[in-house]
Amino acid sequence: MNKQLFCLFALLCCTTTIYADTYGVGIFNDGTGVAVGLIDYTSPGFSATTQLYLPNLNYIGNSSLSSPNTQVSSYNYATKQLTFLAYQPNNSTSPVIVTVDCNKWKVVSNVAAPVSYLAGFAYDQSNSFGQNMFTTFKKAEDGYLYVAKINPVNLQISNYDAFQGFYLTSATDDRGNYFLVYFNNFGYYIRIYNSAGQFAMQKTLTFGNAPSNMQSGPINMAYSTKDSNFMATFMLKNDDGSLSSTLAWMDWSTGTFNFTSILSNHGFTATANVADPNQNLVYIFGSNPSTSFMLTFDTSSNDLMAIGGYTQILAAF
Repeated sequence: MNKQLFCLFALLCCTTTIYADTYGVGIFNDGTGVAVGLIDYTSPGFSATTQLYLPNLNYIGNSSLSSPNTQVSSYNYATKQLTFLAYQPNNSTSPVIVTVDCNKWKVVSNVAAPVSYLAGFAYDQSNSFGQNMFTTFKKAEDGYLYVAKINPVNLQISNYDAFQGFYLTSATDDRGNYFLVYFNNFGYYIRIYNSAGQFAMQKTLTFGNAPSNMQSGPINMAYSTKDSNFMATFMLKNDDGSLSSTLAWMDWSTGTFNFTSILSNHGFTATANVADPNQNLVYIFGSNPSTSFMLTFDTSSNDLMAIGGYTQILAAF
């Protein structure tokens, strides 16, 4: 494996959700529908095992950086419910919110989204079946961002905060607190909401050792239970106009993202990554124009442990 590709894998492994175990849950498009299936992280084979197929839907996940809908899936490890945003074919303006019981592999609800701009789905990991999922949304008529906790099954919603800005990324920590990064004309900020959805505090966000060719970010922020820290991806613009990605870790005490030296090659899209909470392992799903695959990466030794062709997973937990 060449050095450039190895660096690519090192990048991909680090922008991820948490709580992986021997088996996980994945979302992928299959023909004209969305499939929800099992992923065996220890013995993956070549494909996820479909457990539920939902025809006439399309899941976009984080595959389009230009889309207003990003981080639009979340899994509650306490209740085994999966919630995601999907579109019907040829209808990109009227999404639906689908919730699946992954114990019984059946749809609990399929309801029209209340607004078209939704982002930042994140369960608080409680045993509650009520308003237990954070989301950030925007109303076209006023331009504000709204942070709310919702019941994804019946869409009962509580608006806890509203502010002017542009959403970038968000995630919950292991206590169910919601961290949201946004920017406006005055700078970059991170807002924190406690597990009840109440605004707690805000910090100005800085970039400690940002590369001079940083184009945008952070995106795909996630919490690592192993490291007790948030990580995120940043986009870099190369001399030829193409984009690459790099990883940064957040130092919460100073409100600073500190950049690593990890750098991807050109044209590769990371679609889903899952960090193991008990081992220094990360399971990575990604694709280039011709190949999709899964790999296992050891973060303590920087060794690539396994790689193989795999289903094009768009979200994994």
